[in-house]
Amino acid sequence: MAKIQIQDVQAGMVLNGDVTDEAGHVLLKAGVSLSKHHLALLHAHGVSSIQVDNGGGETAAPAKAGHADTEQLFRNLDPDHPLVRELKRLHQQRQPNSNGGDGDED
Repeated sequence: MAKIQIQDVQAGMVLNGDVTDEAGHVLLKAGVSLSKHHLALLHAHGVSSIQVDNGGGETAAPAKAGHADTEQLFRNLDPDHPLVRELKRLHQQRQPNSNGGDGDED
């Protein structure tokens, strides 16, 4: 987990905490893998820094598409439930930077 300045945020990073505006409205929830659209939203709302997680490391490098952000997104669900397994598989398949090989794990 790392708190980083908004100008250093890159698409693919995963939020480790909710992002709120000055009024306290939640803009993005923890666990979201940031896209370019999300970055524009953060800039538009004047967000200066965010908490990101890259899968347990100390640095704020972008998360690898596929397995790492899928695990973060589904971390509170039963991994053995058939519906959760299918949702995880579909999420990995739809990752924009996926190599195609990671989409069928699990």
